Amino acid sequence: IYKDVRNYMHTIGEDVKNEEGHIIGYKQNNEEYVFVVIDHCTFLQAENINGTNTQWDSLKHLSQEYLSRQLKDRFKCIVVLIQQQASETERQEFYKGETVISKLEPSLNGLGIFKNTQQDATMVLGIFNPARYDIEKYYGYDIRILQHKARFLIVLKDRLFGQEGLRIPMLFNGATNKFIELPLPDSEE
Repeated sequence: IYKDVRNYMHTIGEDVKNEEGHIIGYKQNNEEYVFVVIDHCTFLQAENINGTNTQWDSLKHLSQEYLSRQLKDRFKCIVVLIQQQASETERQEFYKGETVISKLEPSLNGLGIFKNTQQDATMVLGIFNPARYDIEKYYGYDIRILQHKARFLIVLKDRLFGQEGLRIPMLFNGATNKFIELPLPDSEE
């Protein structure tokens, strides 16, 4: 993944070197935004990293060294690493003071064995489908009417804009794979 993206980045820009010939940066020649989307991280195969050959070590190395340090920081790519919640979070684990719904929503803790990848991320988003759990009302929206067409984008982590906890209601059309933002729950729309 890294080698393919690095090779592409060198076709639209170049490394900046000091007098000794050491790379000190990168300069892009155009205003193109490069998105790197990895869907789905659990499909990555384990590689030998510092004498270990586990998927966890391979993903940690990919996240820290390649996705964060190289692609995000050096080349300024927009990196999207898609992960699903661990199946254990599908259970209703009971902690004092939490509602049943908050236990079902996506969370940083729910990233399972690969939860350390969120430490390298600038922003972490979760998508929640309340109809999956037979929730009738969610943040003012009648899920009985919207059914499986309702999705909520939840900002789980945001280092740039401070929007953690923001929920964006969306109407999902599975036939066309399109999302549109829902109006406020009390509006006529």
